[in-house]
Amino acid sequence: MKIHLKVILVFSIAFFVVLLGLFIRLDKSIHFILINNIENNLKQQLYLSKSFFQKESDPKSFNQLCDLISKNLLTRITIVDPEGVVLGDSEKDDNELLAMENHIDRDEVQNALKEGFGKRLRYSTTLNEEMLYMAVPVEINGRTYIVRVAKPLYEIGLFTKKTKEVMTGSFVFAFIFAVCIGFLSAYFISKPISKMSLISRNIARGDYSDHIPLTQKDEIGELARSLRFMSDQIRQKIAEAITERSKLEAVFLSMFDGIMITDDSGKVLLVNDAFRHYFKVGTDIIGKSSIEIIRNVQITDIVNNVLKKDTGMVVAEVEIFLPEQRNILIHATAVKRGDNKEGTVLIFHDITDIRKLEQVRKDFVANVSHELRTPVSKIRAAAETLQDGAINDKKACTEFVDIIYSDSIHLSNLINDLLELSKIESAVQNIQKEQVEIIDVISNVVEFFDKKIKEKKADIKIELNDVKTVFAEKRYLLLVMTNLIDNAVKYSFEKGIIRITAERKQKYISVSVSDKGIGIAEEHLNRLFERFYRADRSRSKEIGGTGLGLAIVKHIVKAHGGEVSVSSQLGKGSTFSFTLPV
Repeated sequence: MKIHLKVILVFSIAFFVVLLGLFIRLDKSIHFILINNIENNLKQQLYLSKSFFQKESDPKSFNQLCDLISKNLLTRITIVDPEGVVLGDSEKDDNELLAMENHIDRDEVQNALKEGFGKRLRYSTTLNEEMLYMAVPVEINGRTYIVRVAKPLYEIGLFTKKTKEVMTGSFVFAFIFAVCIGFLSAYFISKPISKMSLISRNIARGDYSDHIPLTQKDEIGELARSLRFMSDQIRQKIAEAITERSKLEAVFLSMFDGIMITDDSGKVLLVNDAFRHYFKVGTDIIGKSSIEIIRNVQITDIVNNVLKKDTGMVVAEVEIFLPEQRNILIHATAVKRGDNKEGTVLIFHDITDIRKLEQVRKDFVANVSHELRTPVSKIRAAAETLQDGAINDKKACTEFVDIIYSDSIHLSNLINDLLELSKIESAVQNIQKEQVEIIDVISNVVEFFDKKIKEKKADIKIELNDVKTVFAEKRYLLLVMTNLIDNAVKYSFEKGIIRITAERKQKYISVSVSDKGIGIAEEHLNRLFERFYRADRSRSKEIGGTGLGLAIVKHIVKAHGGEVSVSSQLGKGSTFSFTLPV
């Protein structure tokens, strides 16, 4: 509601209440004055009537005397004996007097007998109208009678009604006139305020084009000057805030670390894109608690500790599963204004790759140590045995020399594979790709393992599906196929089928080597391409190998821009696949 309407509404209600109170007061005053005048006149008539009755000694003539007095005074006259029997009434003839009820219990009669004067205002069932009764005792022939006069009040009603009509009309006119004057006054007074209100709303929306008029020199003019000064200050501060916010947003959005800002109750106020990427959340997280968003009790405890305890900066590492395991390093600190904590800032740094590299390093050291320890121990033991005299035993000497030779070959192969793997990792940018006839590569590898294939009585199936060449460095492609076919021959059953296929899939050539062999349990599949990882170490020792073949395959394919994969079922065989860009 506009201000001038509020002013006129308040003014109208106040004026209406005043007029209503005045109307009620005048109405009561007029009614009181009229009643008072009638009572005074009626009392004079009562005592005048009393004087007439004192001169009359015959009760039989009381009714005629009542008629006579009533005609002169225009008032109803009644006389009652001490027992309440009506002896005369100006409104009744002699026959009707006998039918009138006893008046001894009437209030005015009782008060006249007890106090010498009685007055009562009540409705008359005889005349069917409101009447004012007055009564006094009168001594006649030594006996006390009651003289009563009565006056109808319908004149008061007529006069009051007329007075109310006049007052109502006057008050309605005065109310309408006052409301009109008030409306015009309020409108002209509130017009500049409305103008300033409109300009204020425009300022709130960022529109500073309107100028506030400064023509008035009263309080409204002072308000206009203050508002214009405030507008200029707001415009300046907003421009500064926008500049600072743009800088902050540029820094905030460009950070690779996730950031979460909460209020003093732990509800999220702001996050950046890196945070959403880390925790796979959408844009509907503002106002929620951290436990609702991340479902991690440790992070919630960090927020609560920073808010409730004077811990300074909190640094902690937590593990989350979204759905894969990730290691997150958290730096949390409180946002303070003075001594009050208004919220928290948490920075999330993904250290999953660092932890994985640390684990790979530990595993690599452990695996290399293990792989080296066994052949070195055997060579040392064989050499010590020879030194202890076995060298003179030709049969034993030959046996221990064979052990030294075979384990030295194993060590040599292990070192060569490690060097080859290191060379592949360092030569990612130096791969010399060319169009290579894939059938030549496969044929060379199959021919190389011809003896092993015949021992297993395996059947080799080659399906190239119109794929003739692949874009790769030939010596590395030979190494990949050598490792995959070697594994297929080693782990396939006798008389099994080894299938080598190649097909084009959009922008890639997919090559697969499948066998019908012992297969691999599902829990080992995602680690098969790690260095020295073996699904079945006892069987691997029987078959041989360094444990680096699949790691070499993975790094060669990655260096060519492709991917490796494996699928397997225990007892049914395995399929190793890799892709190369066309």
